[in-house]
Amino acid sequence: QISVKVKFIVGVDGKPKNYAVVQDGGEEFNQEVLRVLKKMPPWIPGKDNGKNVAVYYVIPVKFVGE
Repeated sequence: QISVKVKFIVGVDGKPKNYAVVQDGGEEFNQEVLRVLKKMPPWIPGKDNGKNVAVYYVIPVKFVGE
């Protein structure tokens, strides 16, 4: 089992950006997670007092072998 955690910002427009690996699973696994995350459609942005705001998000990904 290999885990990779990636931190990124969901901007006020909902677009994910500024990806950073915070838990290293090895170069190949890190690159695969980043490749998939960069294909995500826009998210719903965070809200503060009714206004869209940028928020940090950390997403964990686990690779499990058989």
